[in-house]
Amino acid sequence: MLFTLAIAVGMNVFAYWNSDRMVLSMYGANQVDARTAQGLYGTVEQLAARGGLPMPKVYVIDNDQPNAFATGCNPENAVAATTQ
Repeated sequence: MLFTLAIAVGMNVFAYWNSDRMVLSMYGANQVDARTAQGLYGTVEQLAARGGLPMPKVYVIDNDQPNAFATGCNPENAVAATTQ
């Protein structure tokens, strides 16, 4: 039982710190900046400023189906992703 508990705790710690990278790699997301996606980056920058939050990394997923999500374990490691 203790062995199983240790595995469960280890898996939860791993998922907490790596879930954002796992999801982004599953979807094949590409990081963008103000130069490569000016409108999207500007919108995220404005929303972060209005909310008093640090600027998250911005990713674009090459998919025509509309979707957007935010992930990260804390505001300093936040990621905002959207489809094209």
